[in-house]
Amino acid sequence: MDKKKPFIPRNKPKSWVIGVLSCLIGLGFGLLTLTAGWLEIILLSKLGYILFLINMFICFPAMLIFNIKNFSGQYLNLSSKDWKDQDW
Repeated sequence: MDKKKPFIPRNKPKSWVIGVLSCLIGLGFGLLTLTAGWLEIILLSKLGYILFLINMFICFPAMLIFNIKNFSGQYLNLSSKDWKDQDW
């Protein structure tokens, strides 16, 4: 029987996972905002814009933390762990 791989990788730090997932969700909100603006649905367009900005306020610090720790060498020997035990 095949064991399915989890969607969220277990060998990446929490900051990377949160940053990437937030960016992907933000792309969805950006597409929603763009489509609503093109269809002239003002309320949905503004809601999508607000949700996009909230996502970027989550994505930016998470990716900043990841890049600082990555370039400082803290993630060199990262192993596969459960989410609660994984490094930030």
